[in-house]
Amino acid sequence: MRILVIDDDANIREIIRYYLDKTGHQVSEAESPRAARRYFNQELAFELLLMDTHFIEGPSWPFLAELKERYPRLPIVMMTAMPTDEWCVLCDQHGADGKLTGLSSDELYATLRLSRDLKQ
Repeated sequence: MRILVIDDDANIREIIRYYLDKTGHQVSEAESPRAARRYFNQELAFELLLMDTHFIEGPSWPFLAELKERYPRLPIVMMTAMPTDEWCVLCDQHGADGKLTGLSSDELYATLRLSRDLKQ
């Protein structure tokens, strides 16, 4: 599966890449929505996008909405270490396909199964 991870924390990206590489996935990384645009400008096809919620340049909600409009079949999972009820509502309002609130391998692999189900 081709996966794009967007997170401004290099350690988080590294942990996610470690788990996904172990299971044979192709992982690309970006440190911000702005940096992620280079992949979409090149028309690279991803099967899943994992995106943090907050960046130095601001929240990722506008980018999520833009991607859902341009690529409605692309599963996008929002990530946070501090989920709140408001965060869950915003994920739903902006069209997120899933929520990842921890970095355990079990939760990450469950997210992958969810994204496969969404594509079928």
